[in-house]
Amino acid sequence: MSDVETISSIGFLCCCATGVAIILDFAYKYIRASTDEFLSPIVFIELVLLYYTVISPLILISNSDTYYGYKDMSPYISLSWCGCFVFYVSLMLGYKVALFPYFSVAFAKDTQDKVNLKNVFNIGAILVLLGLFLYMINGGYSLKQLFIGGVSESVELTSSFLSGNGKQMINFCIPGCCLMLIAYLQEKHSIYNRVLLVAAVTLSLSSFMIAGFRYRIIYLLMAFFTIYYIQKQKKPNLALWGLLFVILVLFMGVIGATRNYHKGLDSSQLQNQTISELMQKGMNDTRIFYATGALMNDVSSNSNFVYFTPIYTAVCMPIPRSIFRDKPDATYLVDMNVRIWGTAKYGIAFMCYGEAFYAFGWAGIILCGLLLGIFSRYVYSLYHTNDKSVSALLFLSTYNGFMYVVLTRGYFAQQVTIFFLIIVIPMLLYKGLMRLRI
Repeated sequence: MSDVETISSIGFLCCCATGVAIILDFAYKYIRASTDEFLSPIVFIELVLLYYTVISPLILISNSDTYYGYKDMSPYISLSWCGCFVFYVSLMLGYKVALFPYFSVAFAKDTQDKVNLKNVFNIGAILVLLGLFLYMINGGYSLKQLFIGGVSESVELTSSFLSGNGKQMINFCIPGCCLMLIAYLQEKHSIYNRVLLVAAVTLSLSSFMIAGFRYRIIYLLMAFFTIYYIQKQKKPNLALWGLLFVILVLFMGVIGATRNYHKGLDSSQLQNQTISELMQKGMNDTRIFYATGALMNDVSSNSNFVYFTPIYTAVCMPIPRSIFRDKPDATYLVDMNVRIWGTAKYGIAFMCYGEAFYAFGWAGIILCGLLLGIFSRYVYSLYHTNDKSVSALLFLSTYNGFMYVVLTRGYFAQQVTIFFLIIVIPMLLYKGLMRLRI
């Protein structure tokens, strides 16, 4: 049994303060703010934080479930709540008090009333096909897995370096589907385009499930959510989306119970699983909140800060190891796993404020929150001044989904890689292909 009595009043107060502040700000934006402002990055950040650091932990704790990796995490929960509170305050400070003038990027030639929406739709389809093709030839899955299902060995047709990067190209499916949805919602809803859009989304989601990486599913759903409601200029039905969220958690539990990375889902693992157990598995990912507290405790006790290692690792990430044999990797996170659990076999991640604390302590959390708040404000300002632009809407929607990765996958090098693969490179490809009038 876990010892929930070790949770301090200060930690619980930080939890309550964070939860109440997020709920109040969300309620204000839902009732008083415009649809565009309600769908700004800060709202998505707040909702992810609310679920990962307040709602799910409280549900798990109420069931005396404070274990992660067969270790009781209750001694570290208060510290994680304190870290989350400091991060949230810094985030809002950066978002609301950033008064310097933002440089703007004009998308005047990219407005939806001037751009050829057929070209936009076609470019989106090209990105989806490109992502699926590169993932498949680099050993991601076989055609049999994609269309029939099951577990089979994948075959790599390229070198290990190209294979590793090629598998990452599956991320192109997300901006590709987003472009197709933007064009579909703006032009006449032809049956042909509807079939192609449904096919693209189905193939993309199937690929994500085969790969076993649930975050891409959440990413795509958050991006679609942004595009749909901004295009329709209406706010979502909270009761409906609350129900859908519960179903999504259950679905994530099914994937978590059956996934076999890059080999598909093993349905035999669902035998004797109850709905309650699958719901609990669906919330398993939020246990990284526990892990973050354990990380902060270890760093506080041993002062083993990694300083600029996360940034250095991110900068070196694109360099092939054949060229740079001593290229850094996620060793510092592996070492933390070993120090906490005695093994790295679980591959447990941490929340972003945990990695920031690992680097520079409390100053790291404050700096991380401020910078994320400032940049998120810039992204929204960019869209707000170019609200008719396809590029601006693509940027905003993919960035909103990206916030889920940033908050829940505390590995800066991975975050930078995903930012380029889902946002930067597809944006450049879109711009280039639009000039070719595909």
